[in-house]
Amino acid sequence: AAWKYNKFILYVEHSFRFAGHPSIGSGEARLTAAEIRSLDEHCRRLGIELIPSLASFAHMGRILRRPEFRHLSTGGPEPDILMPLAEASYDFLDALYQEYLPCFASNYFSVNCDETEALVRGRSAKLVKRLGMGELYLRHIFRLHQLVSGKHRRRMMIWGDILARHPEIIPRLPRDIVILPWGYWHRWSGRAVRPLVQAGLEVALCPGTNSWHALSPWVPVANVNIISAARAAQESRALGLLVTDWGDGGHQQPLGLSEHAFALGAEAAWNAGRTPILQEERIFCENVFGEGRLTAARLWRALGEANAALAINTGGWDPPNQKSIHIDSWYTINFFLFFLEHSLEGRWFSQVRPSGVRRLARLAAIARRCLDELEARAKGPVLLRRELSYSVGQLEHLAKRLTWMLELKRAKQRRSDLMRHAEWLVRDIRRLSKEFSELWRTRNKPLGQKTTLRLYSQAERFYLGELRRLRA
Repeated sequence: AAWKYNKFILYVEHSFRFAGHPSIGSGEARLTAAEIRSLDEHCRRLGIELIPSLASFAHMGRILRRPEFRHLSTGGPEPDILMPLAEASYDFLDALYQEYLPCFASNYFSVNCDETEALVRGRSAKLVKRLGMGELYLRHIFRLHQLVSGKHRRRMMIWGDILARHPEIIPRLPRDIVILPWGYWHRWSGRAVRPLVQAGLEVALCPGTNSWHALSPWVPVANVNIISAARAAQESRALGLLVTDWGDGGHQQPLGLSEHAFALGAEAAWNAGRTPILQEERIFCENVFGEGRLTAARLWRALGEANAALAINTGGWDPPNQKSIHIDSWYTINFFLFFLEHSLEGRWFSQVRPSGVRRLARLAAIARRCLDELEARAKGPVLLRRELSYSVGQLEHLAKRLTWMLELKRAKQRRSDLMRHAEWLVRDIRRLSKEFSELWRTRNKPLGQKTTLRLYSQAERFYLGELRRLRA
């Protein structure tokens, strides 16, 4: 609210306690109807409209993999997509909507419907072959529109990625649907949404904070993505920007790491991306940290540059250029090397060089010095400073982890030194795991942390395994 955001879409796939279907989301963190109503009232007091969102096509795997709902899916060992054009599917969605939508005062409702490529497999394959992917998608949208607009009296919103692949169906869409084109690693232009606008549809462009699946926010990417989206939104006369912040796979990143992108998104949206980035940084520092010395801006810059420090090409992000910023991987390389690749022979570790590790360590040291300055002057919210310190700690750990792995692979250091280094890594990974858990509980339901704690346990087991080998 302080940044003058006026809409908040609560993205939900399965994390709601449905009285009519109590098994949905059981054993996981779920919101209750009372909690959402309370949040809705709080948002309205702040001048923010809380908009409901519920997966209604793809991304329903957490529901459809349960035995009692598998018959509603397109099938396969890992069902994720609701079977389209089946009456049972729409009866099921209708029952969910009847419980979920009354919790919100908003007239909008996002049914999502993105990333449906897997329709070509399973029980829906015959429909795709007979109708074509675009036509099948459109017919499902028609049925949802009948439910959402006709029965539940809400204005429907859908993601725009499938429409970009099948522009031939755009002219046939109901004109009251709001389209949400999204993209997080590219430079936006008004041309990308022109077919939607020319068809008489309203759009809101959706850039991203680029903080997810990362140890630190990817600031240069987010800056280009958000500012260009704001300019494209003005060019295409869009409704505005929807700045997205994702948490796939357990939401490993603390919310505070997205603070700069949230501020930039608001500034860019209200001023059509015209504010120079240095001026935006000063506004950010003054409003969040109460100082004009740009210490926080230097901190964020170091955190952002750390993502490219290792100079490993994962598919096209070119730090000096900043024109081609699409990456093939959903993960940043630092995240992958910290949490997912625990091998001296791994694909990405094989590309790590000492010079890259030194750059990473240097940037982590810059970030730590900036944070220490803010701490010494007690600048900025305490929780935000704690979350930033955790992020810097992860980068420091990664630099020491990679240094140790390189030494271990070359076997040039004394065994006793390698063992001491491994023992430090075990202690530090346990400290970071505990710190993550403490930070998680300040903002979230406790059940949701289990995915990330498992990742920490895997990293610890890697160290302990190598330590046992060194002691043998």
